[in-house]
Formats: sequence, C-alpha cells, structure tokens
Amino acid sequence: PCPEPEDKNRVLQNFHLTIVEAAARRHGLDPHDLQELLIMALSSKFSLAVKLKMVKCLIPSSVVLGSTPAIIISWMCTLSSTNNVQAWLLRWLVMVFDLIEEKETLHLLYGMIFNYVRYEKLSSYACHLLYLLTRREDVKLFRVQLLLSIHTKLGLKDSPAPHFMGLLSLFKAYCPTLMSLSLPTRSRKYFRSEDKNWIASLKLVQNKNKTTATHTDFPTAGLYSSPPAQKAVGRKRTRTGAIPDLASSELTSTNRYQMDDGTSADNAPTSCLLIRTLPDLLNNIHNLEFPAQMASVLSSDILISFLSCAMDPVSQNRIDFWLSNTLEEGCRGHKANSYEEALHKAEFLNRIVHTQEMLKEGFSSVSYFLTSWLSVWDGETLRPQTLKLLTRLNLQDSSGMKNGLFHPLTLTFISSCVYFKCAIIESLHRLLINLLMAKQTQAETEVNAVGLTEQPTFLTLQGQWHAIHQLVNFISELATAALQQEMSNCLLMHCILDFYQTVAKVYNIGNLPVVLVAPQSVVYPAFLSADHSTLDRLCHLLCSYRKVITELKTVKSLTRQDFIWKKESIKAYNEYVMCIISCLWKSCAFSGDSTFGRFVNKRHFEGEPSYIGEPGHNCGYSLIYHPALLGMALRFIAQGVAWENYVDFLCTLYMKGLKNLIQYSVKREGHIWPSGAQ
Repeated sequence: PCPEPEDKNRVLQNFHLTIVEAAARRHGLDPHDLQELLIMALSSKFSLAVKLKMVKCLIPSSVVLGSTPAIIISWMCTLSSTNNVQAWLLRWLVMVFDLIEEKETLHLLYGMIFNYVRYEKLSSYACHLLYLLTRREDVKLFRVQLLLSIHTKLGLKDSPAPHFMGLLSLFKAYCPTLMSLSLPTRSRKYFRSEDKNWIASLKLVQNKNKTTATHTDFPTAGLYSSPPAQKAVGRKRTRTGAIPDLASSELTSTNRYQMDDGTSADNAPTSCLLIRTLPDLLNNIHNLEFPAQMASVLSSDILISFLSCAMDPVSQNRIDFWLSNTLEEGCRGHKANSYEEALHKAEFLNRIVHTQEMLKEGFSSVSYFLTSWLSVWDGETLRPQTLKLLTRLNLQDSSGMKNGLFHPLTLTFISSCVYFKCAIIESLHRLLINLLMAKQTQAETEVNAVGLTEQPTFLTLQGQWHAIHQLVNFISELATAALQQEMSNCLLMHCILDFYQTVAKVYNIGNLPVVLVAPQSVVYPAFLSADHSTLDRLCHLLCSYRKVITELKTVKSLTRQDFIWKKESIKAYNEYVMCIISCLWKSCAFSGDSTFGRFVNKRHFEGEPSYIGEPGHNCGYSLIYHPALLGMALRFIAQGVAWENYVDFLCTLYMKGLKNLIQYSVKREGHIWPSGAQ
C-alpha cells in the first residue's frame, strides 16, 4: 500500500533534519544560513518537537549576526510562542553571547528581556542573559523592586534563588544604595549549565574552523551532502579555556556619543582595540573602556596592567563569573584525550597564573576551583600549574581550609617523593609570603568594599592571624611527617628552614605581634644533621627569633591571647638556645638536665645504652666533635692556631650564623674556648 502523504512528509522532514543536524555539528552554519533556519523554526508550520530539534541545530560556524537576537526577542513577544521554545532560545542566546557581532542591538532590548524574569520557567535563563548585558545605566529602582517582590512571593526573601542572587549582586555592585538586602559575599555558581553537550559541540566546531581557516578557505557547510555516521560529542571532547578575542564594548561609539549627548568624539571612551603599547595605555588611561567580554583582558598584558589600576567590583565579578564556568566545565574532572588538548589546558592555566602574578592577588573563582580540584588531583596532572595556583589561594574559614586544602593535600604529600614534598612546601611557603604581603598592603590602604564580589580574605586582624596560624601549623605537621619519612633529607631540611625563616619574620612582614617558633621535631633533627650549612641556618634562625622577641618586648598593646603566644614562644626559644649551647659550648649533650639529651635518648640512640654511658660521650655534639664540624676542626688543628680563634675560623667557612648565636648566648669571660678543646 502507498504511504499516506502525511507520513511521507514526516519521513522527508526527519531526513532533512538529520542532514541539517549533521552539517551543523560537523562544520557549523553560516551566519545567514543560521538566521534563515531560525526564521523557519519560529514559523507556525512545524510541531513543537520539530522546532526544538531545529533550535538545537543552531550551531554557528563563526559569528552570529546582530539582527538574529532581535528576531528571537520579537518572536517571543508574539502569541504563537510557547514557554519551552522560549526557554531554549534564551539558553541559545546565553551560549552564543560571545559570538554575537553587534551586542548593542541586543542591549536595546534589555527591558523586554527583563520582563521574562516574572515567569518561573524562563527566569533563570533571562537572569543569566541580563547578567551578561547589564550596565550601570540599566540598574533602575523599579527593576530592583520587581526582583525583591518576586522574592517575597516565592518565599525567598532570606535565601534568594541563585539566579536572582547573581543579578541582584550585580545590581548592588553598580548601585549599592538601591537595596538593603544582605547577600552572601562568598562566590558561588549563580547559573547552572544545562547544555554541556550543546556547548561542547559549539566549541568543537569553533576550534575546528579556527584551525582550518589558517590553512584553507573552507566552503560553506553542504546542507545536501549525505550525513556521515558520527558519534555524539561529549563533555570530555571539549577544548578547555579558549580566552575570548578582544572586542570593543561599543561598536561605532563615536557616532553614538555624538547623537546621544552631543559631546565631542574626543571625550568618548577609547576602545581597548586601539591600545597596543604601554604609552598608548598611559595616554588613554582616563577614558579607556573595558572590552565587551571582560575575560578577554587575560590575553593582553597591557590590559591586565590597566585592570590592576581600575579593578572595580563589576569587572571583578564578570571575570570571576567567566573563570568559574570555564574552569568547572573544562578542567575539573576533565581528562585530556590528546597531547594537544593537554598542552592547551596547561597554557590556559599558565595564563591565569601569569595574570594573578601581575595583579598580585588571586581570583576567588580560581581559589574555589582549586579547593575542589585538589580533592581529585593525582599529583601528576598539571603539577606545575597547580602548585603555582596554590601560591595565590584565598584562605577561607577553618572548615573550608581543612576540607578543601589540608586534607587532600596531606594525602598527596604523604604518598609523594622527596622532590615533590619540597615543591609542595615551597608553594605553601610562597602562599604564606603572599598572604603576609597582602595583609600589609591592606593595612596601609584601607579600602571600603562596595561590591558584593569583593571578598576580603579576612574581616578582622584576629581572623587574619587565626588563618595564618592554621596554615603555619599545617605546614609544621607536613614538615614533621616528611622529615621522619625521608630520614631528615638535606634538601627537604633546607626547604623547611627556608619556610621557618619567613615565619620568624611574621612580625616584620605582616605586622602581627607574635613570633612562631619551630617545633622540636624540626629544630633537633636540624641540629643533629651532618651538613654544616643546615647547622648554620638553624643558628641563624635562632638569632632571628632573638631579634623579633627583643622587638616584641617593647610592644605594649598586646591582647591576652597575643601575650600567651609571646610567652610560649619565649619559653620554647630559651629551651632551644640552652640545649644547643649546652651541647656545642659546654659539651653537656647527654646530661640529666638537658632537654636535648632526653630527646636524643628517645629518638636517636634507642638500643645503644652502652654508648651513652661511655666516658666523653657528652662531647659527641660539641663545637669540635659535632659531625657537621669535625672536618673543620681537623683543618683548624692542622693550622696550629690557638683555640680562642676557632669560632672566627668557622666564620671564614661560612658559619656566621653559628658565630652570632655564640656571641649572643655565651659570656666568654675567663672561658675563651669551648669545653672539649684539648
């Protein structure tokens, strides 16, 4: 029997849709072809299912014409539109926002788009699109009141929905006086990404066209070619972190300014596209405008320099928003399928590292990504980039630091080799330095934050000190475990002493009225080391403690807690100095009153009681018989010089720290050489 005409039309329709979908996913659609397909999808000829399939085929090969969004918004205002198709069209506008040629045309429809926040099914997508379009002049009192009234109707006054909170945060960043609603300052994901496969297909087409454009002029996608067998593009095939190209936020800005307010073109904002060198930036710094896509500044060192001078809550909010989505979609849990993809991801993270180093501060979105990335990190993937990002981490509260940083990093640290342990300690050391420098800068320039996305790492001096104290304690625990695991490796010991040398300067760098003394598990293994440079660095560290403690004695404005920490630090310092001087100068390493003797009996000479009882055993760690100094003592004896010159001789062999410790701690009246010198 012959098929019915209706069934025949349905078969042909599905066949043509399959061809269009294959062509769109393979090479994308030309801007004009895409617009024609959109007009066809919006007509009333097809069913809802067919319309949705046609909308999903709207994958641009290069850009989207500025008139295309206007066609969509105008159709959404007609009675023939349905909520399902409207939702998909808004999602498509969000997805291709960076590819739209003339965003000014879309911005003119801001008020019409804002009307869709009233509808529950469309509100999240409308808020997302408005978030990308909003400028300072768009923030009006009636719009704020409308959003707040929707909160009240939905019972979300105290805990607003994420998409409403994102738009309100941007409004408050522009005009903080228009609302009194307190919103969480912690960065979060305002808008859910429901189109991961769709976005993956778009990125794949865009990257493919960018690659082939440099080699050959690829023809327009053939809509009549037979569709090949093609596997659906999944999330793992996404190319990570393509930084948007620079584009002016105002096309034909000169004409617009002359028409609107009659001002001269000389007073119009300067496009970022005209800035090529540092002199260009300095000459136009007062009227330079940011690009349409804030994330594109990451590709230009000149604009990063401008961003460091003109960073405001809105620009920071936009960059954080883009970074949060890009890192979450492309990096976390994303395994590179090829060397080229892995290299591209590493270059993208290197660019973020470079940007943060130029700005001298970390992005909050990068910090939150890093804490989630560490929980799945294997210690090998993107190791250099991860360790560099770690140095600009914004510390959170106690629970956040413990779950997001301390716990996952400990698991990776314990199971790694000694060189990786040194790299982690060095990164945490650099993190401490950056935190102290940021605190000093914050204290010198007290800036009142007006934006919701300005997230000060600490709110009070006490909070700052508590977070730094937690970080130092965590690194101390790592150092103790590493020294025991690696048998006091010399390279590891130097990295740890480097860190504690910085900790000793917390008062000078960060103006914190405390001194944190290294634990016994670090000091005594350093003293027992057979490496003379380790011993000298330990003595230099103790001299640094003495200098800071002397300065702290003159500080009168100390809290009770600061006084307790100061008292404990002085007690620990005195114990170390008395013990080390007793060993080096008095040759009393294993006397009954020596703390060091009790420590060594437990840890280093267990099972060798005969050695402890032998005559002369107390000289084992004296200034002459110490394993790190024995070779120097033999060289000194060979010269036949008097023993009172022995300490000066050690100083000529780069043992200045040891000499300073002895000068500060020993009164040499009538005792001109150390005990044990024959």
